[in-house]
Amino acid sequence: MSATSSDVLALYGDILSRSREMLALAQSQEWDALVDNELLRREIVARLRQTLEAHPDLLQGPEKARAEVLIREILDLDNQTRAMAQQWMEEIEHRLSSVTTTRRLKNTYLGP
Repeated sequence: MSATSSDVLALYGDILSRSREMLALAQSQEWDALVDNELLRREIVARLRQTLEAHPDLLQGPEKARAEVLIREILDLDNQTRAMAQQWMEEIEHRLSSVTTTRRLKNTYLGP
């Protein structure tokens, strides 16, 4: 079965939907679910990549312009999600550093 421009745009739409879901999960700090969604999104991206490699000139004119809009939306959502994840990782690093420092102080002054 040959792919159509509608198939490709549907894949971009699926990626956009997953990206929106990932941002919502980041906003609610549901990190495990975010990772699960990222894995599902990677599968869609792989299908899209295979389709575009097999049919590099499939998108033309308005379909190509629509794909570009979808890509920009996906990238914007990814940047927002990445910023939230980075902030969360910095918080975790800070907490782990505090625990390590506390443990060292206890070992130094109170013994093992």
